[in-house]
Amino acid sequence: MDLFKILLIEPELRERRRLRAELERDGYRVVESDSPREGLELLETDSPDLVLMDPDSRDMDRAEAVNRALAHCPRIPVLVSADDRIADDPVRDLADATVSRGADPGFLRDQVRRLLMPDAV
Repeated sequence: MDLFKILLIEPELRERRRLRAELERDGYRVVESDSPREGLELLETDSPDLVLMDPDSRDMDRAEAVNRALAHCPRIPVLVSADDRIADDPVRDLADATVSRGADPGFLRDQVRRLLMPDAV
């Protein structure tokens, strides 16, 4: 069985390590980036099956980062860490799915599985 590959775009090292460990524990291969700009380049070279991104970045607007990821590879699902402190966070309406930052690992696992294997859920 081929493993699914997830592109993880997360600016904070601690959170990136935590997410990577959770995803790898579930059997996914993980390619990581600390910025949306670099992550968009990896979309072209690494052909992930899913993008999990926190679009917070100094070099790109949140909505712009999500829009670019979606436009770059429209068939790849994009799961975004939405900011619960922003009432009308525009990325909630753009992404295929959202999770709250620091979400319960079970919820994150369910969202990833739902996006990668919709027929199995």
